[in-house]
Amino acid sequence: MHASGARFPGLAVLVLTVLATLAAAPAAVAGQTSVMTFEEFPNGATNVGGFYGAGVSWVNGQVFNTAGTPALSPFQANVLARTACTNCELELTSTSAIQSVTLSGLIPSGSNLEVRAFNLLLQQVGSFVVDTVQQSVGCSIVTDWSCNRSFDFTQFEGIHMLQFITSGTGVIDNVQVTTYLQDVGSAPEPATVALLALGFAGLRFARRKQH
Repeated sequence: MHASGARFPGLAVLVLTVLATLAAAPAAVAGQTSVMTFEEFPNGATNVGGFYGAGVSWVNGQVFNTAGTPALSPFQANVLARTACTNCELELTSTSAIQSVTLSGLIPSGSNLEVRAFNLLLQQVGSFVVDTVQQSVGCSIVTDWSCNRSFDFTQFEGIHMLQFITSGTGVIDNVQVTTYLQDVGSAPEPATVALLALGFAGLRFARRKQH
């Protein structure tokens, strides 16, 4: 009598493949927001909120018109800064877990930019610090905003809020957020579960037929 795996190798391979996929695959990436240039808002606007969609929104943000920026800056329009408020920070929230964020910006004063990462329970689980003194984020030339800096949060789990902290003043621009379809460690998608069930059902049928 032959084993069911020998008689029906395709079904066995299907089950093993799906099991391996469930065990090894990270959460699927949902996609990216559009690049947030903040050009759509007037100087001083605080209604940037969820304008760019994809479940991403800003808290305590204010658009600042940069018409007077140095000539080296390729961005002669709007950037985002922390609004004038007490005991608050510029924050980015997302309904889906954040995989990475890319941005450019300028720190006119102060020594660094810190990006703090928080989970769904608003517990801080990590941070990145960009050491800059009168320099832009990600660039080596003072006041040159042409470089973007990417922050990868895959080493953390379930990031849903970012805080942008400076020891002095600072602004950011051209922000793009990449999010996951589901948090790491969450249940597999229904289609995957159905495929796995189909494979097991086929193996059971094959075994009954032999007996």
